[in-house]
Amino acid sequence: MKLQHPQGRVVDVPENIAEGYLALGWEPADGEPAEEVTAPSKSWKVDELKSYAAEHDIDLGSASKKDEILAAIEAATSPEEEPADGEPATHEPQIAAAE
Repeated sequence: MKLQHPQGRVVDVPENIAEGYLALGWEPADGEPAEEVTAPSKSWKVDELKSYAAEHDIDLGSASKKDEILAAIEAATSPEEEPADGEPATHEPQIAAAE
């Protein structure tokens, strides 16, 4: 996909990273307006939510109802929370001390 920077530079980027460039103010070089990507919401149809999940490699598990699908998408796309002490969460296994 060819994108143009507001200062005039034109670059060719893969479709899968074009969204990041568009968010930073780049525009399609062909003059057509960019398709705005919005976060999934309750206003989306079930088929649209399923398509979004498939496009973003989100496993819906057994979710079949709109609220369940939306919850699965939100869980997969929300950043992990850091502990209150400000240190990043680690998921290292705890090893018991030798006796």
